[in-house]
Amino acid sequence: MIRQLLAMPEEFITREITKDSSGFSPTWLLRRIVGPSLPNYTGPHLSTYRAGFIREFNSTESLAKDFDAIKTLAQTHVNGLIDEQANSATVNIISHIDIFAISLWRTILYGSSDSETDSRALSLAKEIGARVTDPWPSLWYSINVILGFVDAGEPLGSDKVLRDQLDDLITDSVQNLEDYERLNPQAPPTSLRGLSARTHGSVLEGLSQTAIEFARLNAFTGNETFGYNLAWLVIELDKWPECLQKLLAEIGCSDTADFKTVNSNIPYLDAVITEVNRLHPPIASTFRTVNREINVISRKSHYKLQLGTIVFLALGCANRSVKDWGKDADLFVPERWLGKTEGIPPHLAFGYGSRSCVGYRTALLGTKMYLVELLRRYHVVLKKHDYRVSPGEILGVESPLTIEFLKARTSLASSF
Repeated sequence: MIRQLLAMPEEFITREITKDSSGFSPTWLLRRIVGPSLPNYTGPHLSTYRAGFIREFNSTESLAKDFDAIKTLAQTHVNGLIDEQANSATVNIISHIDIFAISLWRTILYGSSDSETDSRALSLAKEIGARVTDPWPSLWYSINVILGFVDAGEPLGSDKVLRDQLDDLITDSVQNLEDYERLNPQAPPTSLRGLSARTHGSVLEGLSQTAIEFARLNAFTGNETFGYNLAWLVIELDKWPECLQKLLAEIGCSDTADFKTVNSNIPYLDAVITEVNRLHPPIASTFRTVNREINVISRKSHYKLQLGTIVFLALGCANRSVKDWGKDADLFVPERWLGKTEGIPPHLAFGYGSRSCVGYRTALLGTKMYLVELLRRYHVVLKKHDYRVSPGEILGVESPLTIEFLKARTSLASSF
C-alpha cells in the first residue's frame, strides 16, 4: 500500500498541501528553516525540475564526471583515519564519514572544499537536524501556523537564527564557486552550475533560484545519511564475517580505480550496500498530505482518505515486511540481490515514484568508494558498542561507533 500511495500523482497526494486546500503540511517544519526546496515543489513544472536534478546527480554521465574527485576524497579521508588512531587507541568513524560526506557534496557542487567551511557546514547541519526532528519546537510552530501568527514556511524565533546562518553559508559557498570557476576556466561545470543552467539560470553568472534552493536543502540533508549508511555496513559485515570475506575477495580482483567497474561490475558490493539500505534505511519514514479524496486498497482492506488527511508512511517497516521479503526479512542476506531478482519488490530507502531521491546514485557511489578504500587498506575491528539510532524522519545516532585498525590489508592495497 505504501508503494501505491507513493506512486500516486501529485494532484491526489503530495508532501505540500495545495493552495486551494486548508490544513497542515509536514513540509512546513523543514521549510521554516531551509526555505522552499524540491520536497515542497508542486505544479506542472515539477517533472522538468526533477529531470534537471536527475541529470546532474543520478545519471551515469554525471557520476563518471565526478568519479575521480570522489575517489580522491575517499582515499584522502580513509588515510586520515590512521593518523587519528596514532593519537588515540580507537577512532569514532562516524565523525570522519560526516566530514567526508560534506567534502564530497561541496566538491561536486562548488568545485572544492576546505576544512574550515566543511566543519562549519557540518555543525550547522546537525543544529538544523536537531531542530527539525525535535517534536516540541515543531508542535509549537505548527500551532502558530494554524492560529495564523506566522505564515507557513516562515521562520519563528530561534528558527530565524539558524536560517540566517544558513543564508550566510550559502552566500559564502556561492562565492567559493565563483572563485573556483575564475581560477579554473577550462574545468567542466560543477553539478550546481549544471543544475542552474537546466532550471533557467545563467551558465556563467547568477545561479537559478532552483539551484540556490537545492544548495540550501543539501546543506541539511547531504551528510548524515552517509554516516548512518556506512556505520551499518561496518556493523553488518562485522556480524557476518563470511559476507565480509566474500566482499574482500571480490574487491581484491576488481579494478576499483575504474569507474565502469565500480559503477556496475562489482555485484557483491552492490548487493551488500543494497541490503544494508533495505534493513537500515537512512530515511525511516515520510509524510504525504491528501489533496483530493482517494481510495486505497491493501491486501486485506479498503481505505477512503479524505481531503487534508496526513498519511505517515513507515518506509523502514515496509522494507522488513515478511510478506515481501520472506521469513528472513530481518536478516542481512546480500545474496537476495544476486542473480534473478524478478518478484523482489524494490526497497524504499530512497523513496518510490515521482518523489524518489534525486541524488541517491551519487550517495551510493560515495558510499562504495569509501567502503572500498577502507577495506582495501585496513583490517577493521569494531569495538564493543551501543550503537543505536534516535527517532526521527532522518535517523541520527545517539552513541559513537569506534573502530580500531590493526593492520593494513597489503594484498588488497597493492591491487591495481
